[in-house]
Order: sequence, then C-alpha cells, then structure tokens
Amino acid sequence: NDAIIFRFANPLDSGVTLSIFDTSGALVNTISAPSGADQILWDAKSGSGEPLHSGIYIYQLVGEGKIYNGAIVVAR
Repeated sequence: NDAIIFRFANPLDSGVTLSIFDTSGALVNTISAPSGADQILWDAKSGSGEPLHSGIYIYQLVGEGKIYNGAIVVAR
C-alpha cells in the first residue's frame, strides 16, 4: 500500500511526465512515461530511491499540453 497509480487519457499517445514536490516546493522525484502510456506508478520514493517521510506531497502531471496538479499524502 505504498504506491499510487496515476491513470490518464492519452489520445495522442504523447509522452507524459509526473513531478512530485514537497510542501516547500522542492522537487523530490520526476517520472516520465513513454509515448502511448496511460498510467504512471509512483512508489513514494525520492528520485534516488529513498523512501520519503510521511507528509503531504504535491504532484504535477504534464502531457498533451495540459497540466494537472493535486496533493497526495504519504503515511508510514
């Protein structure tokens, strides 16, 4: 239960990027999905593979010229 799957429509088969930020705005991870993908899995780890501390994180999903933002909570 320490992962989240971001699912999205990708009708133009574009590349999609997920960025995760902490509440201070620091980038903690970026994951790029290949063209044609319709989901990205994030395992609540930093870009270097370290598990993140419990807390609130902001996500930004970018693809096909659109940007979606939201918040997720990591509880350990």
